[in-house]
Amino acid sequence: MQETNMKQVVAELVGDEVRSGKVIRNADVLRVLPLLAEAIHVDKMKLKGKIRDSLLEEGTYNPLNVILGIIGFRIVSEDGMPDRVVSYKSTQDKLDDFLLVDEEKFREALTEISGRLQETEQENHKQEEAQNDRIMQMSFNLENVTNELNENRQELAYMRQSVAEQVQFMLADLGREQEDSAVGNGLKDILAAVDVEAVWEAEDESGMFTVLKTERLQTSKNKPCMVSGGKVLVKGLRFIAAGQE
Repeated sequence: MQETNMKQVVAELVGDEVRSGKVIRNADVLRVLPLLAEAIHVDKMKLKGKIRDSLLEEGTYNPLNVILGIIGFRIVSEDGMPDRVVSYKSTQDKLDDFLLVDEEKFREALTEISGRLQETEQENHKQEEAQNDRIMQMSFNLENVTNELNENRQELAYMRQSVAEQVQFMLADLGREQEDSAVGNGLKDILAAVDVEAVWEAEDESGMFTVLKTERLQTSKNKPCMVSGGKVLVKGLRFIAAGQE
């Protein structure tokens, strides 16, 4: 195969592989492979010298067999059969002896491949750095949002606690019998805005009220328990008559 034909065949094979879509980003590297094929060719000077030496050594009785023998072939003639060419030695090994690698061309091809791979690696590195920067920025933003959210939660919890304490005092002063009045409903709306509920009594009051005994039951003001999300924010206060169990 002539060098130009070999390069063309390799180029066509590479083209088929590129068109298959298996390699996209580094497809340019594949296109350099024909240059490597171009760097490998038959050492004509070595072949010529081998032919000359073989003819001088073995004579010219059958120079064609001498020449064919160099690459592992010979012409044989058998009774009743025409002359034919047969392989009698390791033809491939003998042919390989005359292959020459043009180091300069091969090095140029390797340099081209290395350069394109280096460009790809540099581009990948830039993309990785950009992606890392985006991740770090997103992490920073997330941390800021998380901190801000925590601060808002703390502020909301403080505000809810404060509103619960103040409204509890106002409801106690208003009295349970007035909880459905205009003022009472207004206070309920305020509690609802911060997700708090005033509970005067419940089936299970464990931990919800502090119970005190008093001899002035009529003038003592009960306080509702302030609850949010099923949790007690402010315990209520309930008075019972002295001597009552």
